[in-house]
Amino acid sequence: MMIVIFFIVGVILSTTASFIFGIPWLMPILGAAVPYPILFLKVRRQQYKSAFWWMLLWGVLQSIAVIVATAMSTTGYAYAPQTAAKNILRGQSYTMEMLHWIRTGEGSEGSLNLFLPDHLLHYGIFCILCIVTISSIALIFGTWMLNYMNFYVAELVKVSTKPRFSSYFRVVSLVNSADNRVYCNWGSFSCFRIKSSNSHQRRSS
Repeated sequence: MMIVIFFIVGVILSTTASFIFGIPWLMPILGAAVPYPILFLKVRRQQYKSAFWWMLLWGVLQSIAVIVATAMSTTGYAYAPQTAAKNILRGQSYTMEMLHWIRTGEGSEGSLNLFLPDHLLHYGIFCILCIVTISSIALIFGTWMLNYMNFYVAELVKVSTKPRFSSYFRVVSLVNSADNRVYCNWGSFSCFRIKSSNSHQRRSS
């Protein structure tokens, strides 16, 4: 229960602070700082299933916070000095690309040859960052992608007379993809632990 409260309070504070300070790169950094201690602790204790579900919960809470903050900002209810479009990196450009694809059918989303390489590149970068930075920078990278996807969902709901449920499924799939990458995090942590253990054994001998 304490972790749930920690996540809720942390997500609200990190999102609010990001909008108030108006520094674009601060948003994914603050967002990723919320779940990282729990992820690190659970993986260190080898509680892998628990880590997965806690990360999934954080992804859902982060999505809700960003969507609500974006909706409030773009409708004039937020007191933050900067708009969501300025705070969320790539949010506006990605939304324009997606809305253009929805209206015309033109864009990378409609072509597997364009869609797949881009997503494989993101996935590859994420996995490399997992190993090199013990998942810290990778989580920031993933939070950035999650944020601009949620910005798109908020904007899509606002301009649609009939909300498209596919947009919600898309966010869920992104959260699920991010949580699947947690397994890569576990691998990097395990590798780190094995190297540390081997190094300690060599020093002892």
